[in-house]
Amino acid sequence: MSKKFILFILVAISLLWSLLLVARRYGWEKNNKSVAVAIDADGLYAVALSQGLTFEQALAAVKTAGATALGMTEDTLASLQRRGLVRLEYGNKNDRVYSNPRCTYVVCPEKILAGDIAARFSLFLGADQVKLFSDSGLWISRLTVIDPELEETFGLGFSPGILASAQQHGLGVVLRPYSLNGLSQIKEWTNIQAIVFAGKKVSGYPQEVPKTIAVLSSIPAKIGQVEFTSQSGMEQLTAVAGLQHKVVRAHSLSKKEIQDIVDEKRKVTVEILVDRWARAVKERNVRLLYIQLFPRNFNGISTLSVPRASDREGEWVNFNLSYIRRITARLLRSGYRLDGLSRLSYVATNKLNIGMIGLGVWALAALLGLKYKYSFPVFMILHSLLTFLSPTLWYARVLALAASMLFPFWAYLWLQNEIGRDLGPGYFKAARIFSLTSLASFGGAVTVAALLFGSYFWQKIGSFAGVKLALVLPLLAILWHSLRQERNYSWAKFWEQTITYKHLLLVTLVAAGMILYLWRSGNNGALIVTGGEEKLRRLLDQLLLVRPRTKEILFGHPFLMLGIYLGLKKCRNFLALAAGFVGQLSLVNTFCHVHTPLSISFWRVFNGWWVGLLTGWILIWCYQTYLKTDKKGEQLCLKF
Repeated sequence: MSKKFILFILVAISLLWSLLLVARRYGWEKNNKSVAVAIDADGLYAVALSQGLTFEQALAAVKTAGATALGMTEDTLASLQRRGLVRLEYGNKNDRVYSNPRCTYVVCPEKILAGDIAARFSLFLGADQVKLFSDSGLWISRLTVIDPELEETFGLGFSPGILASAQQHGLGVVLRPYSLNGLSQIKEWTNIQAIVFAGKKVSGYPQEVPKTIAVLSSIPAKIGQVEFTSQSGMEQLTAVAGLQHKVVRAHSLSKKEIQDIVDEKRKVTVEILVDRWARAVKERNVRLLYIQLFPRNFNGISTLSVPRASDREGEWVNFNLSYIRRITARLLRSGYRLDGLSRLSYVATNKLNIGMIGLGVWALAALLGLKYKYSFPVFMILHSLLTFLSPTLWYARVLALAASMLFPFWAYLWLQNEIGRDLGPGYFKAARIFSLTSLASFGGAVTVAALLFGSYFWQKIGSFAGVKLALVLPLLAILWHSLRQERNYSWAKFWEQTITYKHLLLVTLVAAGMILYLWRSGNNGALIVTGGEEKLRRLLDQLLLVRPRTKEILFGHPFLMLGIYLGLKKCRNFLALAAGFVGQLSLVNTFCHVHTPLSISFWRVFNGWWVGLLTGWILIWCYQTYLKTDKKGEQLCLKF
């Protein structure tokens, strides 16, 4: 039995093990369909107040619309003032009561609330910086040298009355604490579904994070990690093994987004917003939606009848209720359950899976380095040591990065060998080779998905590491291998090469292309999407339900088809093949977004494959139709 055969057997075993894990994950995704829909209490209070409704009536209405929880942000001076519970006055030396210009005065009719505010600021500013006194039946807390930002961010605890009202209406509660005191306040409350930290940092950061961890460990509530945001201290919390099973992905509109919509800087319809919420759940494994209602001055374009300020009382409430109903109805139609977060299960990553799948990754590396006599035993020893001695999650990410690069490169080598078998030209032969090449790359995608197995990756506590490397290094390896094969290049010739303006232009174009390629592959990619491409994306979303990646169907797959076709005609175009492998790397990269449900990733790749076959046929047809022919009527080969 040859060494090569043994290595292929190890790769096959690794792939079978990966498929079993992928099937397990698919089952987990089908069973974990619970979603919580939380409505922000401050926004609900403002809408109810503007329409002459009580807060109790508003709670009953959002419950009927499908909400499962009430979102409560910890009270601050600013929020208490918005609710009419306090009034802020700023010092003026000409005023009898508020005479110190360096002070902020908190005016309150209730002695208990005023005393609580004074006590909390005394701990923060110092007892000598706070004074509580009364004047004309009002209680006043004088705060010395207070930063205006503290009015919005200094936590004063939660209102037990609002929490009791939510519980009375059968709603869970999602709390958004600023302070450690506010977080500690909730230990005895029973209907808390999740904690989503308010502000730019977690409660207690940086000195008192251990206390925050202790409080979170003592309560059953989940920890909401809002996507597309960064909070100082969150990494410290999610690094604690005892808290990782509590983490759920959350989605919310930022304050800036809401303000831009209200000010009409962003033209959106209600349907676009509803689609955004639904996509977060369907495509990015979000399980907590924190929804802010729109204030009365929002005049956005909508398929709903948007009430104006002059409309009759109650219409603005109906507008927001319709907004909530559309979101919840879309989720229910998609098969999700609006039953909170308690039923979400946690799956751990283990060394056995990493060890079995890693065998195949190292075996594939050994196949590529067979000319080295001791590569196989050295690789197996390294794999054994790393499996048992290194941190499991770290090694899983290292292997995933290696698999994302090795499988596409091996697919390229197989493709070159297949083209060299003198099969003769033809679209269907090119389509067969393209499909088998995609299947080999898909093996890498499945391996990555299996290596990053477990809720730690699915909830994006940790993610695939080295996205840029996985997109660039295989392309550079393919280009170098092609140069060596096509033009008998070597490192010696490379360093002795005379540089011409043509070379400089080519290097500049390739570098610019690489920068654009990497830029579009990151989170900034949406910033440079043209209007036409955006319309194409929406059309594909409507026609195919899951849109394939643009770089695959409009660039990578068509050029790979053309490169294979040219190779079969003995016009081996290494640049077309190299450009074509952008699509293969994108295929693997789809599964590197581990938080995306598998069903979405599978359909995205499948749609990319068959649409790529069609666009590849169009590109080959253009080549056959428009390229000049020689005297015998044969198409001339492309020259580079």
